[in-house]
Formats: sequence, C-alpha cells, structure tokens
Amino acid sequence: MNNKKESSNYTRYDFNIDSPSQRQPRSKFSGWWFAIIVLLIALLIGVSVSRLQNPKKSARDSINNDPITKSVNGKLATEVQNQQVAKFQNRLNQEDNNGITVSQRKKMQSLIDQTTNKSVKRREQSILNNTQTKAAVFQPKKKTVPNKPKPTPKDTPFSTDHTFTTIEDAKNWANTTKSQWLAAGYTNYTITTNGQGYYNLTFVK
Repeated sequence: MNNKKESSNYTRYDFNIDSPSQRQPRSKFSGWWFAIIVLLIALLIGVSVSRLQNPKKSARDSINNDPITKSVNGKLATEVQNQQVAKFQNRLNQEDNNGITVSQRKKMQSLIDQTTNKSVKRREQSILNNTQTKAAVFQPKKKTVPNKPKPTPKDTPFSTDHTFTTIEDAKNWANTTKSQWLAAGYTNYTITTNGQGYYNLTFVK
C-alpha cells in the first residue's frame, strides 16, 4: 500500500523530447547559404591581399588604361620611332654617293636587322630598298714589269787614258777625234804627266 502511494506522488519527465510548441521546421538551404558566405569572404580577403602586395602594378594599370595617358604614350612612341628612322636616314645619306656599294648595303641591312620595333624596321627597310646600288667597278691589276738592267757602258777608245810623248801630240789626237768623243758623251779632256816623261790624255764627261 505504501509503495503505491509513493509512486503516485512522482511524475516522470523526458527532457530529450521537444514539446510541440518548441519544434520548428529546419530550412533545407541554411547550410548552402553559410558556405556561399564563407566563400565570398575568402574571395574578398584574397583580392585585398593581392592589391596590398601589388599596389604599384594596380596604380600603373589604372594610369595606363586612362584615355589621356594612352593618347600621350602613343604620341611619344610615334616621336621616338620617327627619331630612330631619321637617324637611320642620316646614316644612309652619309654612305650614299650616287648610290651605295654592295658592302655598304650589307652594313646598313645589319643595322635594320638589329632593330626590335617592327614599325621602325619596316620603314627603314623601305628606305634601304629605294636606295640605288652602285655597279661594281673592277679595276684590272697593273702588271708589274721587271726593270730591265741598265746596259753597262762598253769600253770606248775614250774611256781609258792615252799616253803621248809630247803635249802637242796629245792635243792633236784629241782634236782629230773630237767628233767621236763628243758623240760618246765626253765633254772635255785633260793632259797630265805621268812622272816618267810621258803625257796622259784623259777624256771627261
């Protein structure tokens, strides 16, 4: 009897079971929305970090994309190209003398090949193509003729001394042969004593 009375004084509660008023329907999309939000936050963080790491590049890109900057850069680029082409033209004018030789053309072509800008290279090539090439002039080599040895003068009757017993005899013989020793290239003569009582007749040129 006592046991039944005590048991009737207690009421059992199950706290693991939600009451009907506490039960709410769960949204099927709550997990997806959370994942999307996390992804967007990660993308924003990544973009911010990238901008912080390359601030100069971002600023430079924004400046280069500006219409005014593009116009100025294009004008400067054209002026630089014109200066390069004018420099090439001046160099070609120095080489050009009613046309250029084949070797000069090769030298100018090598300068064009070293140009990296396609527009400048095309304009320089056009200038060179319109430049006349000189016809090669071949000069025959002069033949060297060996010098002929000069003939040695032959002994003539007047190239050696003539001995006479008297001065008068020497003079007479010189006067007699005068036309001959003049034709041989002699212009005068001398008479000297040889110390032995004789006289030597010598012809001089």
